[in-house]
Amino acid sequence: MPLIILILVAVTVSSCTTSSGMSQRDSLSLGGMRIGLAQITSLQQISELSCRSTSVCVVIGTDHNGRSSINGVDVSTARVVNSATIPVSNQIASLSCLQEKCLVGASRCAENNANRDCKGLVYSYNSGGVLTEDYEMPIAPNNPDVFVSCILPSDCVLVGNEPKGQAFAYRSPNDGKTWTLASVGGILGEGAVSGLTCSSSMICILTLNTHSSMSTAIAPAVGEIARSIDMGATWSVTSQDQAPSTNYLSGPTCDPLGICMAVGQLSAHVSRDSGGTWNTTDPYSFGVGTTGACSSTSCFVVADAKSGSAIGATDNGRDWTSSSLRNVSLNGIQCLAISSCIVVGSTGGVANPVGLIGSMTLSPAR
Repeated sequence: MPLIILILVAVTVSSCTTSSGMSQRDSLSLGGMRIGLAQITSLQQISELSCRSTSVCVVIGTDHNGRSSINGVDVSTARVVNSATIPVSNQIASLSCLQEKCLVGASRCAENNANRDCKGLVYSYNSGGVLTEDYEMPIAPNNPDVFVSCILPSDCVLVGNEPKGQAFAYRSPNDGKTWTLASVGGILGEGAVSGLTCSSSMICILTLNTHSSMSTAIAPAVGEIARSIDMGATWSVTSQDQAPSTNYLSGPTCDPLGICMAVGQLSAHVSRDSGGTWNTTDPYSFGVGTTGACSSTSCFVVADAKSGSAIGATDNGRDWTSSSLRNVSLNGIQCLAISSCIVVGSTGGVANPVGLIGSMTLSPAR
């Protein structure tokens, strides 16, 4: 049986021992939130997360032999129900799951006569645990990540950077089997694409980052947000209330009601109109932001903190409430409903990491 660690809400941070002898590592003060974390003992690290439902999620992880794999996981038991090994030379950047199938955005690079040759790849992973390479394209060797997002099998979008650095967008009408280049021209420019999300309203949001004279050692990139209202066919760069922002942006996310967020290292940008306009939150005081998600009541940012990870929550798009998780490293979060989010990561530190998956239950909006 997997080890279940319950992290209960309290006003103060504490440690105690349950009747089973288990140590309750942390208590949180994110107002009405409860997290149950379970170890996935076959994995060391979990880097990507996409959920088909509140009970089954698909994760990208690394096993104890250093091999990457894609895994279907029962959230309530932390049991791996199917798994496929990812080829050793591939780097995974994104994962998008529908009910019966997932698409994986990946890259593969090779040194060729002192030149680095990189290919963008799209894999499909079905509910039976079969991984298949479906598509390949040339991409930029200095920014080889590709990001995929689907809302239906007939509506998928793929973004990245072509070999000369220009950002691109592809569309697929057939579950990722074939892709057509969208006519984006110079709209997206040469910023390094760092994330993509598409919602059921056909709106897609991507983040990209460029270097300029405004860059600093702490925030070395100028983050921008681009938006499409026709499922990736055309794009426009949207304005932020502090633009351009010397704040590396990634991890865009939108909930079904049109609340969107782009996560920065220093602060986040939140939109309440499906990415039409954006407001900048207060700077984080709890760590360096890495990823996030929004429900209909709150937005959450996962951050790297001194002793592990921290979760920050904002319900007004400006101020943050936060709590730390000692000895826990969180790498992903997805909100599935008004009151339920899933988190993934690892525990045990660098020496002996073990994968974690957990449900985060939120209190009803007041």
